[in-house]
Amino acid sequence: MIKKGTTPSGWEYEIDTDKLNDWALLDLLSEIDEGNLLATPRFIKMVFGIGGKKSLEAFCRESSGRIDPRHLMDVAEEALAAIEDGKN
Repeated sequence: MIKKGTTPSGWEYEIDTDKLNDWALLDLLSEIDEGNLLATPRFIKMVFGIGGKKSLEAFCRESSGRIDPRHLMDVAEEALAAIEDGKN
């Protein structure tokens, strides 16, 4: 099921919630939890798709062209929390 919404920070997202019920995603989250932060971009792409990842990166890109990883993850977490809470 596709769910769309806007995070409190203003990013418009779309998530196929069926992708959230996937062993590969759970395995990837386990890697991140174990400290492999390099798996985070794969997690973002798996959850939001390639287009969503690019959209998120564009939203988080600073005027200098840099993307603060913490800011990107905060915005992604806002979207996931809204889906979890049913606020989409």
